[in-house]
Amino acid sequence: MIPIMFAAALMDTVCVIDDWNGLEIHEWGVLTVADEYMVDAIPGETDGPLLIDVPNLDDRAPVVYFYGAEFTDGEFSVSLPSGVFTASYPQPDAISPDGSTITWRIRSASNLGIEEIPPQSLPEQLSTTAWSMNEWRNGQANVLEFENGSMDRFLFYECSIPLTSSFYPFTDTGHLDESFDGQVIELSYSAVTTSVPEMTVFSYGDSDQELSEPEPYDFDRVLSTLCTWSAGEMKSEEINDLWVTWQDHALDLIDDGGTLLIFRIPAESVERISTISFSAEGWDLLTIRRFYLGMAVVD
Repeated sequence: MIPIMFAAALMDTVCVIDDWNGLEIHEWGVLTVADEYMVDAIPGETDGPLLIDVPNLDDRAPVVYFYGAEFTDGEFSVSLPSGVFTASYPQPDAISPDGSTITWRIRSASNLGIEEIPPQSLPEQLSTTAWSMNEWRNGQANVLEFENGSMDRFLFYECSIPLTSSFYPFTDTGHLDESFDGQVIELSYSAVTTSVPEMTVFSYGDSDQELSEPEPYDFDRVLSTLCTWSAGEMKSEEINDLWVTWQDHALDLIDDGGTLLIFRIPAESVERISTISFSAEGWDLLTIRRFYLGMAVVD
């Protein structure tokens, strides 16, 4: 549920049309840095992942929603220029021979408002995921019907990308590139007040700015900042779901005294991670909006 203060603040600033003749696909996700890279991880095709000690970017739980008029016999695909898929929901209907593309066949989609999907109609949930997926299906996205007759309001996947060279705005060591020009949320615990996290929002590429004093961590301020970064591309409920999903993990990352930088991944870098596509007979009016955050720890 969107906090009341947050919803009121965004009523006039984040607006996505709910009634159009075309179709919009919204996707949000988060990139984090990990020390091990999964080599062999095509969903459902291996007995277990093979890990090697290579720094990598984890594309964690990109969640995909559909908005607009109904459609039938659609295909939604995700392709990786490099890296491997490490999870998907529901199980994809097709995997390319080289494992670089997964595809879901979506028989239909309809906008049922906030009507709940019967639990027996949901796809089988991944036993390996720790995500609180119920939070993602509370919105008003179209209900998707999959090949096996199961239904949900979203689908998602995860993938892992070797960080063998600089992947802007990350450096090859997993930090935020000094040339990044954009706003950043900084989270840390102060040396004085170790029980309450602090946050600062500032323009990373502006060396002449006077940084404001850190303020106590505030859930609504993070949401308002993320919505500003979204520039109206995402629904406020989607931004809320993103941060509800990631808040605890972000705060865990600073438990050992580090500082966490949170920033928006530029669109051109998102396309280097993965590309998404949708096709259905008779649908030419298609808009795809992708909103990705990066998280980098400063030791």
